Amino acid sequence: LTGLSRAIIARRVPLFFDDLTAEESRLAALRILLDEREPGYAARSWMGVPLRVGADVIGVMAVYSDYPSMYSDEDHAALMSIGAMVSLLVANMRLNDNERERRSMINALMGLTQLTSEAAHLDDALERALEQIRLIVPYETAAVLIPAGNEDGTLMRVGATYDLDLFPKGALLRFPAGSPVEQSFQTQQPIFLPNPVVHPSWTGYQPVENASLIASWLFAPMVVQNRVVGVIVCGTVNPDTYSERHASGAFALARQAAISVENTRLHAQTQITVRTLEQRTRRLTSMHRIASVITSTLNPDEVLRTAAQLLTELFEADHSSVILYAPAMIERPAGMGANDAAIMAEFPERGSVGELVMTDNNQLFDWLARLGTAIPVEDVEEETLDDSTRALMSQLQARAALFSPLISSIGMIGALEVD
Repeated sequence: LTGLSRAIIARRVPLFFDDLTAEESRLAALRILLDEREPGYAARSWMGVPLRVGADVIGVMAVYSDYPSMYSDEDHAALMSIGAMVSLLVANMRLNDNERERRSMINALMGLTQLTSEAAHLDDALERALEQIRLIVPYETAAVLIPAGNEDGTLMRVGATYDLDLFPKGALLRFPAGSPVEQSFQTQQPIFLPNPVVHPSWTGYQPVENASLIASWLFAPMVVQNRVVGVIVCGTVNPDTYSERHASGAFALARQAAISVENTRLHAQTQITVRTLEQRTRRLTSMHRIASVITSTLNPDEVLRTAAQLLTELFEADHSSVILYAPAMIERPAGMGANDAAIMAEFPERGSVGELVMTDNNQLFDWLARLGTAIPVEDVEEETLDDSTRALMSQLQARAALFSPLISSIGMIGALEVD
């Protein structure tokens, strides 16, 4: 603004000139320099009033005429009344915008708060965080970037995306030092770029293809307990879209989203811990049951059947069996030689108990004896399997199985099998 309009805003008072050409001394006293760029520069009669919202002057309402003495004091008073009504209208519009923005923020925060208690998976938490952010930040492209292997914000993984072209989900993106993402990560503060090309570290936004199509960017770090767990990136094709207001709102939601992500991570860790403890409890219970059976009966068949049943339950498997070498047996199946092995127990029953097992030149049993550790057979159709192992898998009616050696003081006496 220049000239008369600038004087009204600077002094916050209305001005009324009956004839500008005849009031040069008054203009000089008010230190007003007429400017040809101002509308009404060549006018004779001029009057204007400030438009106020609270204590701030947000504009000027002015009327002018090429003829002198066109306006009276009554006209000036009427203009002041109209200016007051316009100011009130603008104030109400601002209040309405603020109320709408406040409601959007509340709805977004409520959505994220609900997410904090409901989200069971990290992907769900990230996707829904993007949905809530859009309530206050417009975007055509958006993503949640998660640190991938480092804590400096230079290597990030796309954890959630609204734009698969610019941000493919799961993609690893390496950002140079000083880039907006890295700066937002390190400073733990939001950054908005109304014109990205003027950013000192902007070089086409190297990791993101076709990033030049985006005219405005906003980066909001997800901070929880003074630690950044991600960066929310929003972009739009319209220049000068984002402002401090958008950055502040996005940052508030990003912090709440960070709490949701952290709670989801802790929940997942808790579930893993619970499952581990449950599995450990089941194993201890199984060991106790086997010990109870051993101490309560002298029947080896019952002990082996119980062991097979407990293995099936413990590993949540389809079937388990116990294979013993002849020297470990009290009673051998008919036709069994001193160096042979047989299936001595299984659960559930498949009619395999008592069947002989070929152990000569059996690669699987050689490995069990040599390594003394469990060995998986992932697929019976594997070309690397020897014929004896494939025949055993067919005998057990198993597609995949886990074998573990039974070792005593005299060496390997058999194997446990779970399929």
